[in-house]
Amino acid sequence: MADFPANLDQVLEPIPRWETPHKWANRPYTVLGLSFTPHSQIDGYKEQGIASWYGRKFHGQKTSIGETYDMFQ
Repeated sequence: MADFPANLDQVLEPIPRWETPHKWANRPYTVLGLSFTPHSQIDGYKEQGIASWYGRKFHGQKTSIGETYDMFQ
C-alpha cells in the first residue's frame, strides 16, 4: 500500500477540466455480454452524476489508457 504524503491535508480539491477523448479508450466494447459504444460527438451533451474512480488498490497501476494512476494527483 502507498504511504500517504505528509502534506495530504494541503492537497487541493481536483478541478474538472476538458480533455480530448483518448483514441484507444473510446472504442466500442463489450463487458459481461453487454455492448457499449461511447459517444463520438459531445456537442450539446451535458450530464451530471456519479463517476467511477480509482482507489488505493489501483495506486501505481496503469489506467485504461496506459497512464500510471497516482491517487494523490
